[in-house]
Amino acid sequence: MSFRHKLILGVALIHAILMSLFIVDLVWRQKEMVSRHQTEHSESLARTLAASSAGWLAAKDYSGLQELVNLQKNYPDLAFAMFTDASGKILAHTDNARIGLSVLDMPGPKKRKPFF
Repeated sequence: MSFRHKLILGVALIHAILMSLFIVDLVWRQKEMVSRHQTEHSESLARTLAASSAGWLAAKDYSGLQELVNLQKNYPDLAFAMFTDASGKILAHTDNARIGLSVLDMPGPKKRKPFF
C-alpha cells in the first residue's frame, strides 16, 4: 500500500470518527432539548390546573375537580392527572377507581440549591 493510499485512508478514518462524534453530540443535545421542553410544558400544565382548581378546592366541590381532571384525558402524552389533599388522599383522578385512595410517596418541600 502506497503512502498516498495510507494518507487517504487515515483522513477518511479521522473524518468518520469526527462525524460520528458530531452525530452523537447532536443526538444528545436534541434529547436534552426535548426533555427540557417536555418538563417545561408539564410544569406549565400543572400550574394551569392548580390555578383552575383553586375555586373548586376552596368550595370542597370534588365533582368540579373531577370534571376538570376528565377534561385532561384527551391531552396528548398525558398518562394521568390527579388532585390530592395535603395528606395524600386522592380527591380526583383520571381513573375513577383510584378516587379515595392514598398516595404513599408525597413530594416534600423543595430544597434550595446552594449558590456555589
